[in-house]
Amino acid sequence: MKRLFNIIDGLPKPWVIVASFLMVVLLGLVDHWTGPLWAFSAFDWFPVALAAWFIGLGWGLAVALTGAAVWLIADITGVSNYSHPMMPLWNTAARLTAFLVMAYALSALRRTLGSERHLARNDFLTDAANSRCFSEAAERAIEQAKRDGTRIALAYIDLDNFKGINDTFGHSVGDQLLKLVAEIIKKNSEMDFVLEIPSVVGSLQYYCKARNKKRIGDSDLSAAYVKGQFRKLPVLVLSPGELSTKAQEMLAKELNSVTFKKI
Repeated sequence: MKRLFNIIDGLPKPWVIVASFLMVVLLGLVDHWTGPLWAFSAFDWFPVALAAWFIGLGWGLAVALTGAAVWLIADITGVSNYSHPMMPLWNTAARLTAFLVMAYALSALRRTLGSERHLARNDFLTDAANSRCFSEAAERAIEQAKRDGTRIALAYIDLDNFKGINDTFGHSVGDQLLKLVAEIIKKNSEMDFVLEIPSVVGSLQYYCKARNKKRIGDSDLSAAYVKGQFRKLPVLVLSPGELSTKAQEMLAKELNSVTFKKI
């Protein structure tokens, strides 16, 4: 069930919206054709729940209202013989009330679970990912590396002399500094730092350029190369994106001291 939820959650939202409305229409047609002889009311809640849980309250209410209208038309035009002309309206009102309550409850539950999940995986002070979030991400990365037969690397940021800030100015100032550093890291799409890697021949230092871009061009590599030359260090470029064709050619022919790693 969890896997199915993850699959639906990963679908584009317009797909889920369209699927919810199509299910409403399909169930309405089935109700119209079968009348009271076959009971399909157990399935009527599904499109409302789908929209409310995966999209939000607004779309859940929209699907509920549409469903109530469709099923009212199905009752009036179907083969049902009601003893009183107000019975279809009463049934529709009762059904709509139940669907509206369900849509509100499911959307509120989803928001609450999302908030609790965020609080459990993010630091209260800085809103940065906490140790639990790190452990889960590290486990996934390790398992992925085992499956792919690749290696993983871990980089960390150390705030020098931070204890002195707390001792001199107090913990409240230290907390403000931590919040400021976390905000700077989250807002910046690129970072420059020196990476020190221990090896059997001693520590190896790299000038590291991390860029959050979908595509790394030759200008990105050239800029990183120039900064690496200024520091007299080999260059490591990290990015979740892909290298452009020209960047690949430049990396193969000209920039021997530059290494690109997709993360």
